[in-house]
Amino acid sequence: MQGDLVQRAQRGDHEAFDMLAGAMAPELGGHPRYLDIVGVNYYHANQWEHPDVRLRWEDTPLDPRWLPFSLLLAEAYYRYWRPVVVSETSHFGAGRGRWIREVGEEVARAREASVDVEGLCVYPIIDRPDWEDPDHWHNSGLWDLHRTEDGRLERVLSAEYADQLRRAQARFRVRTSA
Repeated sequence: MQGDLVQRAQRGDHEAFDMLAGAMAPELGGHPRYLDIVGVNYYHANQWEHPDVRLRWEDTPLDPRWLPFSLLLAEAYYRYWRPVVVSETSHFGAGRGRWIREVGEEVARAREASVDVEGLCVYPIIDRPDWEDPDHWHNSGLWDLHRTEDGRLERVLSAEYADQLRRAQARFRVRTSA
């Protein structure tokens, strides 16, 4: 029973792309020509055990069930044979720097294994309030927002996050000839 739930959840990860590519629900008119790039979102809580146990990326050693992000990128690439973009990733609080460093390292591993990863988008770039509680801010952006004495919101750069993001960007900088 639990295995069926996990398999259904895993299939759900690909349903929209499968429909676009015509591999699922062909009555919708999908075709591979409609799928030119695959976007994947990846956050700290993306790996879990049913029903509600998060596999913790921050543990050392990692849970043996934890799959490296590079393998998940490869799975998406080889399923559709289309370039992959990390369309959203980030973490919150003190773990932001380590998170973006590890995601960057995993993207590098995937690219070294010939997985066509074209880009990575950090979301949010500026901190955001909780969906359910607009007074709670997650400290999840490259910049945090702090309220000043006069009530204005002021951007404050997360230095560790910025440093690790710069390092990841330098690793992937594409050199072009003029």
